[in-house]
Parts: sequence; structure tokens; C-alpha cells
Amino acid sequence: MLPKQPAPRVLLVIVNKNGHPHVYDCVRSVLNTDYRPFEVVFFDNASVDGSHLIVKEICGQNDNLLLLRSPRDIPLARATNIAVDAASHKAQYIGFLDSDVVVTRGWLTALVAVAESNPNIGACQSLLMRADPPEMIDGTGDFVDFIGNAISRHSGISMNKVDFSHLDDEIFSARSAAMIVRRDLYKRVGELDESFAIGFEDVDLGWRIRLAGFSIRLVIDSLVLHKGGGSTRRLSRPDIVYIGVKNRLQMLIKNYDMSNVLKFVPLRLTLDLLACALLFLEMRREYSHAVLRGLAWNFGHIRRIVERRVFVQKRVRKIQDSQLMGRHISSRLLIRPIDAWRSLTR
Repeated sequence: MLPKQPAPRVLLVIVNKNGHPHVYDCVRSVLNTDYRPFEVVFFDNASVDGSHLIVKEICGQNDNLLLLRSPRDIPLARATNIAVDAASHKAQYIGFLDSDVVVTRGWLTALVAVAESNPNIGACQSLLMRADPPEMIDGTGDFVDFIGNAISRHSGISMNKVDFSHLDDEIFSARSAAMIVRRDLYKRVGELDESFAIGFEDVDLGWRIRLAGFSIRLVIDSLVLHKGGGSTRRLSRPDIVYIGVKNRLQMLIKNYDMSNVLKFVPLRLTLDLLACALLFLEMRREYSHAVLRGLAWNFGHIRRIVERRVFVQKRVRKIQDSQLMGRHISSRLLIRPIDAWRSLTR
């Protein structure tokens, strides 16, 4: 009989910013994971609520937990990449967790088992459930439409209303609230794009993984409770509008082939400019200004976006857009314009 192969090592990254109400439960649940071997890098992003002190105390009792602390606030994508580079390079998988999640004991075992079952699987996401109210789904995978609108499937839907036995486990991208990705693939596709800062950075990563020819799966046996809003709760609604406009547009420019850039980017721009004009007429000037700032950011950083586009198109892309359109990139709008408008004007 052949000797049993050792389980692949996993590096888990948690980025925290003033997560005092949740950090203890998060870290303790992760350390109670039944999978071995794994290591944890906890990156504290200039917290002022003492949450890093909680982790510092736990560090003294666990050799596989490393605490990093930045004296200044660093954008999420940048902080994540720093944490990955600071850890040992022995891990075969990288896992990302929000600091406001609580994982079950078998969550990581289930993710790795699915990833190891097929070398074509590039990343896996846990089944995310909301901690409050119970039995409410937080997300079963992210999906995107042809103009860059992204949704988390089944978010806000009661668990008993979803037939998990017939649920498609093939998803467009995995949410960084609870996911793993092959480390060599993560490096090959360019890591998290730090120009995204926060918002759409995991969707953009999933798009590049897809272009590299790998699939992404939802693993319903990997259960994670998500308290939610730990990062976006501190943002104002105009800031969220700005982030959406800024990052949707650069994601389309980077990842589409040129024919689809010419087809869909002008449509994205038209819709954003129309929203900007209507918001201005509605006297919601802070929102109108947020849209303009998002568009202006792209024009001001177009050289950087083009450089990243060249990397994606020449070094990452292995498949054509036509292989993603339809099933993986929806040809129908996932968010109706009227719903988007109501969310801005309510």
C-alpha cells in the first residue's frame, strides 16, 4: 500500500479593524478548527478599541497564530497581501476570513476536501449564514452580470426556502468572508488587486481565477456564521456609492477582452452618468458627487488600470469571454435599474 499523503497546509488570514465585539469569538472558533495543519495570520489594521490586545493574549498560548499590527490604516486588499507575504511559504492553500465570523469545527476540512477532489478547482467558499437572525442565509456564492453588478446569492433568504439538494455549487466568485484559494494560483493571477482597496476585490479575484481556466465552488458542508457589516458599517452611503462606481468600472476594463470592453464599458459609463444627473436633480448632491469621484478615479488612474489589464490579458487569460458569458457572467441584469435607483434615493 502507498503511504498516506500528508494533508495540505493552509494559511488563514484575518484582517481586523476595530472588531472588539467579535474578534475573540472569531479567533477562538478558528483555533478550534479540527483540520491540521494550518496557521493563522491576524492583521490588525490600526485598531483603537483594544481588539488587538485580545489576540495578543491568545497568541501567547498558540504557536500557529501570528499577530501583525499596522500603526496606520491600510486598505483591506493591501493589508491582506501583506499578511500573506509575511507568513511562511509552506502553505498550499490560503484562506480568508472576516473578523466577524464564527466558524464550525469542520468548516476547513470540508473546503480542503472539495478543493483536493479536483485540481481544476481554484477556490471554494463556505456556506455563509447570518448569526442574527438565525436560519437566515448570508450568501451562497457571488455572481456578476455583464455590466459589473454583483450579488451574493440567496442573501437575506430563509434557509428553509432553499433546496440545497439541487443547488448549483458552481459559483462565479467566492466571498472573502470565508473562502480558500490555491496559493500558487493566487500568486499566478496577481493576488488581490490593491487598487480596489475594499469592495469588489474578491469578485475581481474570482474573475481572474475564472479567466485562468479554473472553477470556483460553494461547499455547503462548510458552515460559517457571519455577523456582517464589520467593514462596510463604518462607511457612509455616499462612500459605498463611490466604491461601487470606482471598482465596477475598473473591473470591467481589466478583465473583459477588447470587444467586450467596447461593448459594455460605454453602457456602464452611460448608466453611471445618468444616475449622476438624476441624483443631482433630486438634490442628492453628495451621491451625485460620489458617482463623479468614482468615474474620475478611473480616468485619473487609467495608466495603472491598463497595466493591470495587460497583465490579465497576456499572463492570466487562458479562456475566452464566450466561455464565461451566459452561465458564469449573466447576460441579464442582476440588479434592475429601478431597484438600484431606490437604494440610492430611499
